[in-house]
Amino acid sequence: MSGEQAERDARLTQETRAGRDAYTAGRDQTIVSVAIGAEQPPTTGAEESTPSHGVSASGPPAAASVNMPVVTGDHAYVDARTIVLGEGDIPRPQDVTITSRMNNLPRPPVKVFVGRNAAMAQLARALAGRRAAVVTQVVHGLGGVGKSELALHYSRAYRRRYQLVWWITSENKSHIEAGLAALAFRLSPEIALSFTTGDAAAWAIAWLQSHERWLLILDNAENPEHLWPLLGQLESGRLIITTRRDIGWHERASCVRLDVLDSESAAQLIVRTTTGLRTIVPELR
Repeated sequence: MSGEQAERDARLTQETRAGRDAYTAGRDQTIVSVAIGAEQPPTTGAEESTPSHGVSASGPPAAASVNMPVVTGDHAYVDARTIVLGEGDIPRPQDVTITSRMNNLPRPPVKVFVGRNAAMAQLARALAGRRAAVVTQVVHGLGGVGKSELALHYSRAYRRRYQLVWWITSENKSHIEAGLAALAFRLSPEIALSFTTGDAAAWAIAWLQSHERWLLILDNAENPEHLWPLLGQLESGRLIITTRRDIGWHERASCVRLDVLDSESAAQLIVRTTTGLRTIVPELR
C-alpha cells in the first residue's frame, strides 16, 4: 500500500469515527417528550395556529400543538414529541361542517371534450334534485373511451351543487379504504395522529351519513362487491362509479354506457386538438 493510500484510509477512518461520535452525542441529546393533551403547560403565545382549510368543528377543541424542534449533535432536527389525545379531542363526524367548497380532483378536465353531450345530460338528470336517498350512477365502457373524463367534466360543470367532491381510486378494497381515510384526514387533521386507516375510513363514512350535498367519484372500480358495503351504509348524497365492467351494476344503480366516439365527433376531436379550430371547415371533411 502506498503512503498516499494509507493517508487517505487513515483520514477516512478518522472522519468515520468523528461522525459516529457526533451521532451518539446527538442521539443522547434527543430524549425529549412533550405531552400534548387536556392538561397543557403554560404557553408563551408563540405557537402557530393550524389553518382550518374550510372546515369547522363544534364541540370540545382538539389537542393543541407545541412546536419544539430538537437540535442534535449533527445539527439535525428531530421531532421527539409525544402526542396524547384525550377524550373529546377528536370531533364527532356530525359536528364537522365544511365552510367552503372542497374537492380533491386529480387534475383539471381537458379543454377539448366532444361527442359526450348526451351522456353528460343523462348523468346530470340522474344526479339532479334534492332527494334524500343516495343516488348512484355508473358509467361503464371500454378502457380509454373517456369515463373518468366525463366524471371530471361533470364535477366542474355542476360543482355548485356540492359542498364536497371527493375522488377515490377504487380498483380494490385497500384503495377505497385509503381514499375514505384521506377524506377523514382532510376534514379533521387530528385523526391522522391516532386513527388507523380503517378507523379513519369508518369516521369518514359516518361523516357522509350525517351530511348532504356531497359527491363521491369512485373511479376505475373493478368489482361491484368491493363497493356494496360502502353504498349500503350511505343514506344521502351522490356517487359516480366509473368502470370497464358492464355486469353486476344494473340491479343497484342506474347506468350510462359510454361507447367510442362516432366518426364525426372523432374528426372534431382530432381537428380541435391539433389545430385549435372549433369546427371542421368543408375542405377537411
